[in-house]
Amino acid sequence: MYAIEGDQRRIADNKREHQIPGFDMTLLETVEIPKMVEASAETIAAYDEATAEMSKVATAIESKARKINSAASQWEHYTPDQQNRALILAITDRLGM
Repeated sequence: MYAIEGDQRRIADNKREHQIPGFDMTLLETVEIPKMVEASAETIAAYDEATAEMSKVATAIESKARKINSAASQWEHYTPDQQNRALILAITDRLGM
């Protein structure tokens, strides 16, 4: 969770620059840790169902973390010229030029 919060702060530091190319700003919303799904010990099917549900939740959180990390890392590794080029290309794309 710390990695997500840290990367969210890194993106927030350059929020406007990330908005221009179309970064999904909803990814900056607080990530809540889901409550643990109670698995019934009575049946294997109930346990398998709970495991499948938690797997979906974990996959969604991991996907969000990868997107946030990628955006933060990519921007920081760009030179100022590359940052400017990315912003210019995003603006011209939006304008349909």
